[in-house]
Amino acid sequence: MTRPVAPNPNAIFGYVSERTGSSLSKQQVMRLSEAVAARIGQRSEDAYLEHLKSTRGAHELAELMDSISVHKTDLFRDEGQLEAVRSFALLPKARERRPLRVWSAGCATGEEVATLLILLSETGADPSSTVMGTDISKAALRAAESLTFAPELMRRVPEVLRGRYFTPVKGGFELVQPLKERASFHRHNLMDSPYPTPVGGGGFDLIFCRNVLIYFSESAFEKTVNALADRLVPNGVLVLSAAEPLLKPRSDLELVRHAQSFMYLKRPPGMAPPRGRRRHPWCPCRPRTRAPSPASSGSRRRWECPRRRLRRRSR
Repeated sequence: MTRPVAPNPNAIFGYVSERTGSSLSKQQVMRLSEAVAARIGQRSEDAYLEHLKSTRGAHELAELMDSISVHKTDLFRDEGQLEAVRSFALLPKARERRPLRVWSAGCATGEEVATLLILLSETGADPSSTVMGTDISKAALRAAESLTFAPELMRRVPEVLRGRYFTPVKGGFELVQPLKERASFHRHNLMDSPYPTPVGGGGFDLIFCRNVLIYFSESAFEKTVNALADRLVPNGVLVLSAAEPLLKPRSDLELVRHAQSFMYLKRPPGMAPPRGRRRHPWCPCRPRTRAPSPASSGSRRRWECPRRRLRRRSR
């Protein structure tokens, strides 16, 4: 039996691209073309497109979008960025002794949610702190809900954390129950409004949206970043991947740079942007007085955070 030749439904491609916000790669076009060929039957492209736009076709549209989604990830991905988030965002917020609300947008199969739950626990955050994971893929969310991971996805998890937070099960490792109870999963398309809110209302203290926007078109990228920023509380933090700098930064989002990564701080209303490049605003070591003049010190040296200096010397 010969395999049917996949059609070239440009209008369908355009609609799926619009609904996902993605600029389709060659591989995604091939997968989508095969998925459409398996479902379109004897219908014309126009008729099938109308079906996808209808309520009856919503489930089938979700399957097409799922066929082009990328779910490759693992726990504790990008350790340098996670260390920056832990040291300069989570630790100070944990000292506020209130529940923190964290959102993993595009959580795939739950690896990032598990990572964030562990970081919250390790930084001493309030035990009522929660992490919400959302994704466009129903299949990915079904896998995520178990918070159980194959051994190859655990390769970056330090041995001490693996023993503290995971239980060996058949085929992998399951996150311990006290942390699983703090996680929730919901289906959400970043192209759709309204965006989720934490249980009880308000905004999020921290939003992770890593390695998602790199597949978006420029207009979808900007739309999504604006919507994510709107869901942050004042002094909340937005974390993107290193490949996802803001195209047109909002006036209330401040780029905060680190040696290996960066993140965005949402300034409170009415707070003026800093002059020039600013050190991380949460660093408790920042100098409160002017640096000594060259005459008194003999040479002008650039101030360096003691924490960063200690980490640099220990490498």
